[in-house]
Amino acid sequence: MRYIILSTIMYYFFFVNSTYNCFAQACCSGGVPLAGSIGTGTATAKNMQVLITYDVNLLKDLIDTGTKLQDENRQRTVHSILTEFNYGISKPFTITALFSYIIQQRKVLQTNGEKDKLLVFGMGDMVFLIKYNLLWNRPNLRWSGAVGAGSKIPVGRSDLTENGILLPADLQPGSGAWDGMFWFYAARQLTSTNPFRLESMATYRITGTNHNFYANSSPDLGYKFGNEFQYVIGAAYTITSKLMMSDALLQVRYRSTTADMVGGSIIPNTGGRWLYLIPGINLQTNQKLSFRLTGEIPVYRHLSGTQLSTSYKFNISILYKGISKNYTIHSPLSRGARGVF
Repeated sequence: MRYIILSTIMYYFFFVNSTYNCFAQACCSGGVPLAGSIGTGTATAKNMQVLITYDVNLLKDLIDTGTKLQDENRQRTVHSILTEFNYGISKPFTITALFSYIIQQRKVLQTNGEKDKLLVFGMGDMVFLIKYNLLWNRPNLRWSGAVGAGSKIPVGRSDLTENGILLPADLQPGSGAWDGMFWFYAARQLTSTNPFRLESMATYRITGTNHNFYANSSPDLGYKFGNEFQYVIGAAYTITSKLMMSDALLQVRYRSTTADMVGGSIIPNTGGRWLYLIPGINLQTNQKLSFRLTGEIPVYRHLSGTQLSTSYKFNISILYKGISKNYTIHSPLSRGARGVF
């Protein structure tokens, strides 16, 4: 446990103090998966969970409202390294801190056949939440439920430039704005012997304004990403063997964002609704260590205007749980009272 915490601190110390870089030029939208990446739920008092996730989001589908255009001249790849700490400060209350490091690559094929390339990387924003376990005094129920609230804190840089020109807001590692965050989680084990369980999770983010893009304007102006709602619902089937316990997962994720705004005006070609299918698997090697692999495939998109959108996505996670003998972990990625990731 000490080794994991120390390694994580050193990791962020290194990246925070590293130089941010950018090269060349490109376009379009990306997205850092902060709100939808809160992978742990609530933990009992004095228990710590550490979740490290590597997420890859490939965007090369050019979508006009709901139609995919035959245009493959643009591509963006977003690599995200997310580290989440979850600590039970008392029986009902848990605190969560999520840190991010972002690498964005963007390529655009020009009409003359040349490729404009851009690489941007740096520490992203962080999320801090306080969660409340709604059923903390009823541990024997087959239901789990929790709510949380907090903020996205703009610790990542949002003032990177290329040749002295400020890069677009969606290419910056950080958002430059404080956001309000709300979180909800619920799960139900069908019966004590049934290997199926149902889970759902929702997040809502009320975005703030980044004034780096209108430094000399009034405080009411600046760049504002659209508010975001996400809802994940799915089922898991547990398979138990002599070597390990595993869960086969199948979920759907709905995401909706309002349009971005700059200087008080709506930015065209921003905002929309997405629906993704998410197959995956959890593997638990022992009570403290679990692994998860998931993919995301878009099955429905209705966007405002024309936007570059996700073609596919996958992520790999490792969960470490510093648990005591009498523990209960309720988590979007866990196996309820047995604490399986």
